[in-house]
Amino acid sequence: MQETETRTPVYAGSVIFWEDGSVTARYGYGHAVRRLYEYERSGVAPDGPGASQTKEGWERYTAKAPDGTIYPRRGYECILGRLFSYERSGLTPRQWKQKYSGPAAAVSRSR
Repeated sequence: MQETETRTPVYAGSVIFWEDGSVTARYGYGHAVRRLYEYERSGVAPDGPGASQTKEGWERYTAKAPDGTIYPRRGYECILGRLFSYERSGLTPRQWKQKYSGPAAAVSRSR
């Protein structure tokens, strides 16, 4: 009988980094794309809050079709990498939007 090797995740969130260098979406790729879409709706890139980077100067990696389907505009690694960048803030998509794209955020960015 052959033993199976057990892999353990290095980081567990929506994105999992494995010891062998592979990356997977914890709840499936479709879930990762939808979650990233929710973050990107804020109009603020994950590296944007400190740099006051809003809708100008960055590209969304997700889009919504006329029929309501949310789809990726870039490859697997780009989607998961950007999702990881948002999630490491510790904020949910809703909290991110409130903090960085609400009226209070607009006032603090203009100063």
